[in-house]
Amino acid sequence: MSLAQAKVSAIGAEHGYRLAEAPKSRERRGVSPTVAVSMIALVVLVTAMGHVAQRVRIAALSQEVQVHNRRLAEAERLNVHLRVEIEKARSLDWIEREAKTRLGMGAPTRTAWVVLNTGGDSQRVEPEHEVRRESGLVAAMSGWFARVRSEIGAALSRSGR
Repeated sequence: MSLAQAKVSAIGAEHGYRLAEAPKSRERRGVSPTVAVSMIALVVLVTAMGHVAQRVRIAALSQEVQVHNRRLAEAERLNVHLRVEIEKARSLDWIEREAKTRLGMGAPTRTAWVVLNTGGDSQRVEPEHEVRRESGLVAAMSGWFARVRSEIGAALSRSGR
């Protein structure tokens, strides 16, 4: 009750007046404090659990990224190793060494050609050249061309052209 209402009641009581009482306002039915605190606690708990779940997921994904980074580094090391092996295999010295050791090949010392005559005049063909001992692809190709040239020359001389 306010101060003004108290004064009016006091004056009315002195003079014998009886004032009608103001109707009592209905009490609001609100949520009890226990329910409100419980709801707030539940919201905080759910939020905290969501946060923890996200942190766990982040940790798991970080581990997965580390595993993939290690696999990537290993694949890059293997790639570098294989590139070195490819360059080594392209080396003419390596090819020659492998041909000699693994395949048992060697440089020819002399080339002799035998020409069979089916006709009447017999001709003996002497070896025209010796293969030089040079290493490498250029030397092998030049030796092959020289042999083919001499064989073609011998075939042409036989046919009379």
